[in-house]
Amino acid sequence: MLTFYTYYTSKFIIMSIILKKLSMNEQQYQEILHEKYNPDNIFKNKQKHTENNQMQTTAIVEYKNDSLFKKIKKFLLSILNIR
Repeated sequence: MLTFYTYYTSKFIIMSIILKKLSMNEQQYQEILHEKYNPDNIFKNKQKHTENNQMQTTAIVEYKNDSLFKKIKKFLLSILNIR
């Protein structure tokens, strides 16, 4: 009887520790979600602006405006493997 009692109490203690840990994790997760999706702050800009506004560099890409006939010619040549 004593072994059953110790077994039962040890399992009960372990389960209570696990349940406490799970509830703490769930509470932390809900707090993170509340901060992230707070209806009061949902439209506010969350990125902090720096004093030095850095210009974003964009590369200029050359766009070739091929006509329909050139596209058809390239397609036919690529099918026939003629160059």
